[in-house]
Amino acid sequence: MSSASSPIRLVVADADGTVLTPEKQVTRDSRLAVQKLREAGIGFTLASGRLPAAMHGMVAALEVSLPYAGLNGALISHADHSPFDCRKMPEALATEVLDFFLSSGMGAWVYSETDWIISDADGPYVREEIDFVKIPPRIVPDLHDIVTSAVKVMGVSPDATLAAKCAGQLSARLGAAASVAPSQPHFVDVTAPDATKGQSVTRIATSLGFDISEVAVIGDGTNDLSMFEIAGLAIAMGNAPARVTAAAHRITASNEDEGFAQAIEMILGRA
Repeated sequence: MSSASSPIRLVVADADGTVLTPEKQVTRDSRLAVQKLREAGIGFTLASGRLPAAMHGMVAALEVSLPYAGLNGALISHADHSPFDCRKMPEALATEVLDFFLSSGMGAWVYSETDWIISDADGPYVREEIDFVKIPPRIVPDLHDIVTSAVKVMGVSPDATLAAKCAGQLSARLGAAASVAPSQPHFVDVTAPDATKGQSVTRIATSLGFDISEVAVIGDGTNDLSMFEIAGLAIAMGNAPARVTAAAHRITASNEDEGFAQAIEMILGRA
């Protein structure tokens, strides 16, 4: 983690659990806070585990004009949603990860550049995910048939203990060959080794001519730690687990109590 001493020129925030409330809403205070950043000459964008198509509402609500990252940084889009950068999973890696999840008793979802793809429409969290992201999945009989297009493979289980166990086993098994990052207690995200939120933030900052020390990040999940490790200022949400808050420079309130807007005020106070 950086020393939190450089002036801030860019802010990058996670979506679920950070910008979004538990009801998956962008509040008025959050919109006003981002407007204050723009008025101060500080850029703002998003880095999420979501498919970019599921981020369009947030991009519009917050008037994001810079490239933003989805699928844990594997897919970066311009503000008009055209492609900026994509890091697909090698077919062999995607197949190995898919087989591991299925043999371990977890469900699996596959994300391509444009689609959320599943094989069981009645599987855990499918209905909830449709309600949250407002995008229906593409259903195929066998996920092995579409691994050539995989950008992210996600393990899904209602058993958080099993998900945590599988995340640890898969991380040990794959090592530097993949990025394994639980995005929620019941979800285990796997992307290519050069596809993390931290790497996407670096790519976006570099494209804008900013040094990474001039970037502030805000997040709540373990998949945000790769951003915390490199950013000039890292702010953890109050609803983040201890592992995340321990890695942050500052801690704000939870996403139930306008923590994101308060984090922006912290940044403006030192900008």
